[in-house]
Amino acid sequence: MLALRTAGRMAEARASLVRQARDESDPRAKAAQEAELRDLRRWVEPDEEPHLYSMTGFGCSLFGHYQPQGDGTSVAVLWFTLLGLPVLPIAGYLVCGSDESPLGLHTLGRVPLPPSARIARVAIVAAAIVGAVAALAHLGS
Repeated sequence: MLALRTAGRMAEARASLVRQARDESDPRAKAAQEAELRDLRRWVEPDEEPHLYSMTGFGCSLFGHYQPQGDGTSVAVLWFTLLGLPVLPIAGYLVCGSDESPLGLHTLGRVPLPPSARIARVAIVAAAIVGAVAALAHLGS
């Protein structure tokens, strides 16, 4: 796993640790692996600043303040927005305050989505699928 991390293949390393934690029989080792997985900062990958845009409330914006640290960094989630309201989580970013940025934030890299955003994404996609199937069934009748 360390070789994957140093090669910049964080997603593969994280997936490997998820599999390892799932199959781990030693409770102490499993707890250590799960703690490593929960700390999203450990999985930061270099990435370009996300394209934050909004036209009359439709676009993408950063929301949230997950796992804040004393150094001023935290994890924010990039959301697709409608009328300025977050609708669908897209990605997680490690951010810090910045006086130079118009938003007051600077992204340091991409991280996995926080658990609540992953759950929200699954629920939103599932609701959209159910709604589409219901609409098609209604049109077919």
